[in-house]
Amino acid sequence: MLDLITWPMENGVGLPVFFDSAQEVGLGLYSTAVGSIIGEIFGLLFIVSMIIIFKRSRLTKQEK
Repeated sequence: MLDLITWPMENGVGLPVFFDSAQEVGLGLYSTAVGSIIGEIFGLLFIVSMIIIFKRSRLTKQEK
């Protein structure tokens, strides 16, 4: 799913959906500087939120 979002569709070359002769797709998030920054910020926020969730779940298990 992440490849679909980030794969550039430049010069008609995209990410093949199934095999080489299939339709090619790509949204090209990393084709622009703004898209790169937004993608990296969301990725960082996702990782930080997962760390917080895992730490809280470990704390609640220790309390029981």
